[in-house]
Amino acid sequence: MSFRVSRQEGEAGICLLIHVDNQLFPVVDADVPRPDYLAIYLHGNGCICTIIEMKGKDSKNLKHGLEQIKSLADKLKTEFADHLPARFRLTIQGILLCQANAQVPNPLIQKMANDGLTIFPAQCDSRAELYPYISQKNDLKARFENEPRRTAPQRPIEEMMSRNTLYKRLPDKLTEARPGAGAGTGLHINFVLSDADEYATLITRDKKCVFIVKEQGDEHQQRLLQDITASGLGRKFGVERMPE
Repeated sequence: MSFRVSRQEGEAGICLLIHVDNQLFPVVDADVPRPDYLAIYLHGNGCICTIIEMKGKDSKNLKHGLEQIKSLADKLKTEFADHLPARFRLTIQGILLCQANAQVPNPLIQKMANDGLTIFPAQCDSRAELYPYISQKNDLKARFENEPRRTAPQRPIEEMMSRNTLYKRLPDKLTEARPGAGAGTGLHINFVLSDADEYATLITRDKKCVFIVKEQGDEHQQRLLQDITASGLGRKFGVERMPE
């Protein structure tokens, strides 16, 4: 099984695809069920987190896939409630990607939907295009349509967040001012911008997320600001210069 997530030229929002099923993912413990991928789609009206699990056609494995999705969904609800601004309209959903002839456990899927978690069964024998299903709330009554799409180049903000994330916080004024771990402390993530000690820090405040940029001039700051505006995310993200 394989899939693509292809944002096309001119479409707003940003999309990040995270490989969950590896030892480097910091949210999921090694001894709990973990799904394959997490797609995060940020757009002007909110944030959609789609948990993707790939299975074949075995009924037992498909049911286990639903458990893997639910396990991460429960964890994300807690983490995001503690650390994201309240104005982020958050949707958490799942996709169970399986073979076309799989015996999908529809009664269990419906029960989970009744309990508040929609997991869309995408049955496909070829490479699946999932962008339409990670960029909107899914409806279990809909039929999966595997339509090819032309991939647009990554936005600068997508490239920075997907390739240049640091796993440890850099020691600076922002780190010193951080209140500590626990609920309500918000996000604090560093991204490398260049080899010249230039970086951005994503923090959360009461109403929005802000990139604090440390650089020599203002090139990175202006590029991030332009990309946020072009993505339709100006109401939820801001860009500021690192205070002296």
